[in-house]
Amino acid sequence: MHCDPVRTPDPIPPELTETPFTVAAAKRSGVSRARLENRLLTRPTYGVRSVTPVTDVVAMASALAAALPKDCVFSHETAARLWGLPCGAPWQPHFPSHVMRVSAKAPIRRRGVRAHQGLEVRTATEVGGLSVTSLLDTFVDVAAEGPLETGVVLGDALVMPPWGLLLSTLTEFVESTPRAPYLVHTALSLVRVGSASPQESRTRILLVMAGLPEPALNAPIFDVDGSLVAIGDLVWWEQKVVVEYEGDQHRSDRVQWQRDIARYRRLQDVGWSAIRVSAEDLERRPTQVVAQVRNQLRRRAS
Repeated sequence: MHCDPVRTPDPIPPELTETPFTVAAAKRSGVSRARLENRLLTRPTYGVRSVTPVTDVVAMASALAAALPKDCVFSHETAARLWGLPCGAPWQPHFPSHVMRVSAKAPIRRRGVRAHQGLEVRTATEVGGLSVTSLLDTFVDVAAEGPLETGVVLGDALVMPPWGLLLSTLTEFVESTPRAPYLVHTALSLVRVGSASPQESRTRILLVMAGLPEPALNAPIFDVDGSLVAIGDLVWWEQKVVVEYEGDQHRSDRVQWQRDIARYRRLQDVGWSAIRVSAEDLERRPTQVVAQVRNQLRRRAS
């Protein structure tokens, strides 16, 4: 019995292998239709192929940029993710890509795209070769869509490295922007300098929105001799209460776990109460978290 050898697909021209490419560009480079239909190529969006799988927002945006009109920019949550800002759940391929152009042009109609207009009242820039709305415009657009927590977490990140916007700059922009609705102003009023992570921000928002007093953020805690004991995530100096958000690495990293034990022992030795909060606590037991912190603050204020 004669078996035909398996035929190796023709190679893709080198200039098309670095980024996603359009079918039209491939045909101009001499790539056959059969090669373009080969299942070894990824099809991230209509009329576009890629030699590598699309596994993150940058790859998806690059694929869309190859097919979109040149006057389009990425906005809203997509722009925030391209800026590297926190946007809730990790990116997934089914997430829509937010694309904006000026109001005089027809909105983009493409599967997987959420179209917006209004680029004429925003500033466009580039991140990694991709056109996006500015940091300030992106904050307003994301915060305007809600929920409130999302806008606050985004704002907390913007006023910290590596973005490092001044809170006054963010405030001036929002107050001078007619398109910023009440929700954006509310989010801005809760933005604070000093939060080291999105989860720390979410913990603070939960507690403050429940009526608890504002904590100091990533603040030093000293003993009676003035020696540094710890840097606390959320600190109430008067009551000597500190809330610490613990990511999964605090559990999975044995060295970190041992350091945490020693740290909490030192805090206890100098009269501080430390409350540890996890992602599961925030998601499944927020009421209990609030009650625990409130009770400690009340007990230590009396």
